[in-house]
This record gives sequence, structure tokens and C-alpha cells, in this order.
Amino acid sequence: MTFIPYRPRFQTLLLVTAQVAVLYSAAALAQSLRDGRIACIPDSPVVTSGGAVHVGAYAVAPTGDHLQYMWTQSGGQISGAGPGTWPRITWNFKDTPSGIYTATVTVTSGGKRLGECSVQVAVVEPERGKVEAPAVRTSGRAFLVAGAKEDAGYGLYSYLLFGAPPTDSTRARYLKAIQAYLSLIQTITDLRTYRAANKLNITYLPVKVKPPDSPTVDWLLANYDFTRARILLDQLSPAYQTGPYFLSALTPLSGLPSTPHDHLFQDLSLVPTEPQDLVTWWVRAFLNQAAQEQFWQPQTGELLALKLRTMISVEAAALPEVQTQLASWLKWAK
Repeated sequence: MTFIPYRPRFQTLLLVTAQVAVLYSAAALAQSLRDGRIACIPDSPVVTSGGAVHVGAYAVAPTGDHLQYMWTQSGGQISGAGPGTWPRITWNFKDTPSGIYTATVTVTSGGKRLGECSVQVAVVEPERGKVEAPAVRTSGRAFLVAGAKEDAGYGLYSYLLFGAPPTDSTRARYLKAIQAYLSLIQTITDLRTYRAANKLNITYLPVKVKPPDSPTVDWLLANYDFTRARILLDQLSPAYQTGPYFLSALTPLSGLPSTPHDHLFQDLSLVPTEPQDLVTWWVRAFLNQAAQEQFWQPQTGELLALKLRTMISVEAAALPEVQTQLASWLKWAK
């Protein structure tokens, strides 16, 4: 079950509309550059009132052409705009009410109009009375060997799950998820030296046999316990057949008839393996969420931004002109 924190209906509408607009822009961006026209993209599709975003324009033109960019906007203020060579501008929304605003750039060369491109950004009000929950659980990794039960007394129980053995289309994603699991999460043994079990999120990776002291990513995938993972996933839904997935609850899941009502579920099954660090960012998002007291309530803004980055990367990852901009989308708070 997905839990969505309350937010005003209008603000929710803005977020959804912005998502649709950016997805459309991503496809248009990719196609425009392939067709040799003009394309543009903001570094964020959503901004809080009073904030600012950067917008970059990309034009494919004959070598040696001196390009000029004329920017206009339906709201907010643009810095560095006007006739000139400003392919990247700052769009400020100080004293701007909530709404969806459009910026358009017209590109010319030697007085000849080459084309134009528009982007949309949603301006939303800060959530009133919002208090960030303190991070109360540190995630530690452990291996759940076949036949063994989860250790008692931990504050949260999480599992890295694959719904079926790897195929040609899933192997790379599985390996990247295991690599992120090993690199981002300390061992539970090390953490128990400094923190009580009830302050830790023990994050299990099911395996068929006891691993060596420093197992490799390939060893862990070759010895992964897909049968146990399938049983745990079936408690939630038999529809989850690939992965990777993260599943968290306050109690151990082994032996339960169904997943508890309050749970966290992170689906990475459609996350592209490129750009290189995209799967890692999704794993980091899971760790950040699992640390919260009300871990089952997703931080909608962060997840929306991450989903948008992912969707845009699907459309534009093959275009070198957009790689710098995509990289900036991936630089969100650790």
C-alpha cells in the first residue's frame, strides 16, 4: 500500500501536471535534437514559491554559426535574457503565486530564425506546518541464510528482493542494486558496536548459503535465495516478478501471511542502468526514507523529482548534448 501525505488538492494537481509536462518535454527534447532543431530543459520541474531554476537551451546548427537566444516567460523573472548568447538562464519566482509557468527561447543566427522551444515549471507553496521527522534509524546490511530466521529486536526490517532469477534484461540492474547495497550500507555487525538494535534498520539480502567474509557482487547473485524472496514478495503481491525491490516493516516478514499495513515498498524494476549512478540514487532514496520515524510515508517531493529524472534519462541518455543537464538532475541531497 502506498501512503501519500496530505497536501492541498491544487498543489497535488500542479505536481501531476508538471510531471506530465516534463515527460512530454523529455520526449520532445530527444526528438528535437535528433531532428536537428532546438530543445530545452529545466534543472527541476517543480520549484517552491520564491525559489529559482536554471533552464538550458540546446541547438544543433552548422559549425561556426553565431547563435543568439531571446527568452520570454509567462511569470517570474529571467536573468541574463534578451538578444545575446545566453543558452542557459536563471528563472526566478520571487513573489510569484502558485501555478504552471512557461518560458520560451527563440534561437536565431545572422538574423535568421532557427526555431524555438518552450519549457514549463510548476511553482508550489511550501507545505504549511511541515516538520521534518528526525532520522532515527541507521541501515545496516546482513545476509539472511536459507533456513535461518531474522534476528530479534531491530527497529526496522528491510529486504532487498528479486522476484525471479536474472535474465539478459534484468542482470545488469540486479548487479547494480547489489553493488549499491554493499557500498552504501555498513555491516550490521559494525553498527552494533555503536548503536542499539532498536535504532537500526537491518537490511537483509537472502542467500542460499553462508557467504565468505567479503563476497563479491557476482557471488551474491549466483547464490541469491530466489525462493525465499518470492515467498516474501507474494505476501505483498504476486505481481512483482522481477526487481530489484526493497520492502520494509516493523516486524520480521518471514512466516507472516501478508505484509503489515504500515510498510515501505521501493520498486526499482524499471530504473535504467544508465546513467551509471541512477540505481545508486534510488537505493539512497530508500535508505533516507527508511531512516524516518514514519518510514511508510514517502517524501512525495523527493520521489517525484527522482522519478522525473529517471523518466527523462530514458528519453535522453543517448544524447550527449543533454548529459550535463541530466547529471545536474542527479545531484540532489545525499
